[in-house]
Amino acid sequence: MRKLIAIGTLATLLAACSSGPRPLYYWGDYQDQVYQYYVAPGDLATQKEAILKIIQEAKAEDLPVGPGVYGHLGLIEMQQGDIVAAREAFQKEATLYPESKQFIQFITHAKSAQKAKGRAK
Repeated sequence: MRKLIAIGTLATLLAACSSGPRPLYYWGDYQDQVYQYYVAPGDLATQKEAILKIIQEAKAEDLPVGPGVYGHLGLIEMQQGDIVAAREAFQKEATLYPESKQFIQFITHAKSAQKAKGRAK
């Protein structure tokens, strides 16, 4: 009888541990979206919807989105001309991942310089 209880307890413990560790971030299909951003850059509305879906799914899973997701959203918003929404997305990225702040500043300055150069022509 003791042997049976020990085997049952061991089986229960092993089953409880088999679920694996909880992921640190929620990525969804973010890799596919980055790929699409470079392959089909003109389809920004669809890409924006997909990124927003990833963010919603992350909230539903109670996990933070992976680094770069809000930055990617900011790039899309900037290309669509919604500077306010782009700044909000970039700020969210910098708040969640402070190490990305310098890169975001680089991107925003580069895009601003590019726009200014385009207007000068």
